[in-house]
Amino acid sequence: MSDFGDKLALALKQKEEEKLKVKNDMNNWVWKGPKKEVAGIRCQSTTKLVDATPEQLKDWYNHCLSMLFNDSRNNPGRYNLKKIVQDQIESCNAELCLRWCENKYKLNPDDGDIEVYSRFKLDQDLYNLLTRPEYKDELPRDKWKDIPLKSCLSNFPSEFEDISVKKIMEGCEGLLGNFSRKHITLTFLLKMGLDLNPKEMNEFNVPNKKVLDVVKEKLKLPSYHKLHKSDRGLTFKELESLIHLREAKYSTMSNDLLVLLKNKVLPRLIREVDFQISQWEDMIKKLEHVANTKYNFSLLPTNTESNK
Repeated sequence: MSDFGDKLALALKQKEEEKLKVKNDMNNWVWKGPKKEVAGIRCQSTTKLVDATPEQLKDWYNHCLSMLFNDSRNNPGRYNLKKIVQDQIESCNAELCLRWCENKYKLNPDDGDIEVYSRFKLDQDLYNLLTRPEYKDELPRDKWKDIPLKSCLSNFPSEFEDISVKKIMEGCEGLLGNFSRKHITLTFLLKMGLDLNPKEMNEFNVPNKKVLDVVKEKLKLPSYHKLHKSDRGLTFKELESLIHLREAKYSTMSNDLLVLLKNKVLPRLIREVDFQISQWEDMIKKLEHVANTKYNFSLLPTNTESNK
């Protein structure tokens, strides 16, 4: 490496080390309060953790735990939300699997028809297999949720092999229930970005207007919402269908919508939730560190400490 290259590498290394030093300095850690709108401007208060009282540190710590673990149906903790989204992905996939069995869905447009495997027959085959006397102790009902389809039946595409037999049987019996979009916020959908197809680009190409502004008008979005283009984003049709989606039975949703949710939207939501989990867990560590360092007490519950 040239002398210039060595100096550049050293400078970059020193810059990263300085960033890490600033990041790990507890004097730079802050707690962000709820966002509020003041005189039409959205703002957010911040407090340095080292300036907080012990009571504030405890309150914030408990808030972090709530954001991670609470079991509220309307605003579940991130770990519970992740389970909900994972279940939604499997439910979408189970419904698509059953439609594939009925020749109502094809993984590839050019695929030929298969011999129809009705929901009733599939449900009966799985039930009869799982309730055989020799499997009674080995495969109790509470374990069916952990048994993948490939363990019981063959000749299913790899796309469906890992769906649990319990979920498949629920689909066969019309028990998948409803899909709810309440946790897929408009902010999250807009954050995914737009990837307009050629037909849509032409439709929204209005003289003297920006394409994204025309899209916002079409969707009737408030002015403060921002749109951006992304190669990994949603088409206008996809975004519109998701915005209008509130709650629907899996069995009545279109193939396109099930595929969109399973392949594109819900996996992105899982990653978003994982990021939020890491943020809250990081804040818990910072709060605990400040409590220990500045006030010499632990925020951890007593029973947690005793189990160390």
